[in-house]
Amino acid sequence: MPRTSSSTRGFSLIELVVTLGIIVLSGTIFLALLSWGFRLSRESAAATTLQVESVEALDQMTRDTRGAADVISATDSHLTLDVYPRYPAASPDRIRYTVVGTRLIRGVTPPTGTPPTYDPADEVIRGLTNHMAQATNIFRYFDESGTELTSPVPLGLISLVEITLTLEDVSLRNPQPFTSSSRVHLRNRKTNL
Repeated sequence: MPRTSSSTRGFSLIELVVTLGIIVLSGTIFLALLSWGFRLSRESAAATTLQVESVEALDQMTRDTRGAADVISATDSHLTLDVYPRYPAASPDRIRYTVVGTRLIRGVTPPTGTPPTYDPADEVIRGLTNHMAQATNIFRYFDESGTELTSPVPLGLISLVEITLTLEDVSLRNPQPFTSSSRVHLRNRKTNL
């Protein structure tokens, strides 16, 4: 009886193991690249968020400082101003900027009575950012000749305020601080009009 041979052969065990190893290695490389891409995307979004928060906070602080009717208290870590919220207004609002932990806050206290008084219980607090990298050296003060005023700051001499915000997202693997600053002349203390 003649022998019949089959022309179909299966894969050997070695070929299957090598193929499986290549698939596992390719999958591991793909997942590592995907993870790296997500991390870069998250860090880029966080950096953009810091920049937006910084610009918005600095813009708000600049507008309030420029339009201040009077400086109530001033240190390197907080600033309190009387600002007219709209024109005409009988009395200015009291606006306070300070850092609590890593949070930069803006507190607005409306006036009550005549003469106006400011009850701290009426203060409405809004967070401008939760990513402050430092709680000091936010504000620097200068007189009309550009000379820096040292602590204790003589409030009546302040004509220029330098605001510096350094924000940092510490939840990231490699946090990078973002710093922005602005110099603001108090409109009612300008002498070159």
